[in-house]
Amino acid sequence: MKKVLDRITELYVDLVPKALANCKIENQLYAAFILYDMNEMSLEDQPKFCMGINLLDTAYLQSIMVKYGDDSDEASRMAYLWGECINGSREIMIDSSELHDLLLGWFEWFHGLRDSIESDDDTMPRDEIGGAIAAACLTLNNRGWQGRRFTSDFVLFTDCPEDTSEDNIPGIPQSVPESWLIAKKDAGMLLWL
Repeated sequence: MKKVLDRITELYVDLVPKALANCKIENQLYAAFILYDMNEMSLEDQPKFCMGINLLDTAYLQSIMVKYGDDSDEASRMAYLWGECINGSREIMIDSSELHDLLLGWFEWFHGLRDSIESDDDTMPRDEIGGAIAAACLTLNNRGWQGRRFTSDFVLFTDCPEDTSEDNIPGIPQSVPESWLIAKKDAGMLLWL
């Protein structure tokens, strides 16, 4: 499955900038995120779920800053923690039958593996799909985001919507350059990571 995961990463790197360039926005974007591995969804719906890009704009960010004022860490929780900011986002879809088919194949393999070992520990395969998407995010973030539609500190990140206590589940820290994360923490943000 390594070749499949590598190709999935390549497709995200190629397709996400195109999707972001072609979507209509009213305000600058400060972040966007892609969720992965929603186990309670049907197998057929999981690829579509992973092909959604949730957009976070500066109007939403401004509303958070007004509400939380001096509490930078709580404001950043609301601005970047997917479960908090999902309602403040608008979703666009990546349009690619190849990506859909590769994700479907990966999830079919994953479900087959999980069913064959009859184990509750599905962390390792979850790490793999999350890692593939996080690798694409990191590549794109390292390249930088140019243009008026993005803030100077715009980032793309991924996260797992499943409730998990595992520290190694790919998310924001694996998706962004270390310098970006350090700058945010120096500003009193993202201390919850």
